[in-house]
Order: sequence, then structure tokens, then C-alpha cells
Amino acid sequence: MDDDLRDRNTKQQPKERNIFEDWGTGAMPKASSDGHEPSDDYVATNITQPEEGIAFYHTDGGISVKFYRHLQEVICLPPYRMLSLLYMDCIYLLEGHNLNVLIPRIRRHRVGELYCLDPAKNALPVDGAVVLRVTRQTFEDFDE
Repeated sequence: MDDDLRDRNTKQQPKERNIFEDWGTGAMPKASSDGHEPSDDYVATNITQPEEGIAFYHTDGGISVKFYRHLQEVICLPPYRMLSLLYMDCIYLLEGHNLNVLIPRIRRHRVGELYCLDPAKNALPVDGAVVLRVTRQTFEDFDE
């Protein structure tokens, strides 16, 4: 009888909700502080189902979001240390290593979040894309 009561009690306990999954953005962003120790494993992006847009997590802690429907062009030339995302109203410039790896994922809308490497928290990955800095520039910035 005690086992039956224990089974009922465990089934009735509510599961802790992840609000980021409710919003369709996947797991909790790495940039947020959830009280756990930082992971040594760095991954530049999340790879999930097709996304509506990209959330850029900047090195200064800022977060910006742009939608794929406004993306007009992606440019990444050898040695693949800079990747430009040209939108209707601005340009996002990513600086890092192996950034060409991101292009197929961006084409398929499979990048929902993009993270900068924090050397104090993350080990440098052996292979894969590494984003060191994200810069947003408006077209007005080019006139100055």
C-alpha cells in the first residue's frame, strides 16, 4: 500500500517548466546565470528545429534578435574569420574561427541562438565554429 501511495505522489508532482522552451527558443541560453557552474564545452550555436530568427548573445551581455525573413545576404570569405549577415536595416559582423561552418545552418534557419566564446568560462573547441565577437552596425554608421 505504501508503494501505491508513493507512486501516486510522484506522478502528481508538477514538472519544472523551462520558459525558454515555451517560447520556442530551446534550452536556457548559456549567457544567463542559472546558479550552476559554467560549462567547459563551448558551442557557437544551438541546433534545433527551424527557427524564426537568431538571438545574438554579445560579449558585453547584450542580447539582440533578428528575424530570418529580413536577412538578405550572408558573406564569409577565406580564411573564414569574419561572417557578415546583411539585413534590411543593419549588418551583423561575426568575428572568430571556422565561421563558414555556420552557413549551411543559417541557410536552413537552424540557428536560433548565437553565443560568443568567453575564455574565462569556456575551453576553446577543437573544431567547429568559434564566435569571438558580434558587432551590429546600421547603415547610418557607415556615413560617419
